[in-house]
Amino acid sequence: TFAQTAGGPTRCSGTVIDVGVPKKLLPFRDLARPGTCGSKPTAIVMHTTWGSEQGANDLWNYFATANRAASTQFVVGRDGSMLQMLETLADKAEIGWAVGPRNNNTVSIELNNPGNYQSKGEVPPAQYESALRMVKSLMQAYDIPVSGVISHGSLGGGAGDPGEGFMRDFRADLPGATALDGSAIGTGTGTGTGTGTGGSASD
Repeated sequence: TFAQTAGGPTRCSGTVIDVGVPKKLLPFRDLARPGTCGSKPTAIVMHTTWGSEQGANDLWNYFATANRAASTQFVVGRDGSMLQMLETLADKAEIGWAVGPRNNNTVSIELNNPGNYQSKGEVPPAQYESALRMVKSLMQAYDIPVSGVISHGSLGGGAGDPGEGFMRDFRADLPGATALDGSAIGTGTGTGTGTGTGGSASD
């Protein structure tokens, strides 16, 4: 189900979904575990990548310039910049190997920060707004409810990211958020769940 371009990323075949985020797809350097196609996402997993860099392109460099065992579909810098790094399609998404037991049916978003967020008051406003709008767009694309927006920590991520306080505030703000195209959509009626299944995660 993949087409490999010389020096470029592997991509799932099918109808590509554009959620309005600039794309800079990752090359796959880990030959022991190349990207594969998952099933239709039923949950959106929030993460933090611990670092002091500001922009989404810094996060792209973090994942692209080393033989890392995990990646992510989307990143949001502290300055509010956004990038999509793995392909999303109507009935599947390219796997980032970031969330252990839920790799196959989730989309991950990494927020750059030196640590976890204990509340939205700690998040740079531009980053928080971009994350809300990105998540709302993905909820719309895959019909995922607010309960399907979950944390890496709930899936066994050892760092507990992105922080319980952040997740409480973020989910509370999602119903009133607008998508990247400006539409004010509902909370979704899909099959995503807010509960994890335990197990270890990969990043």
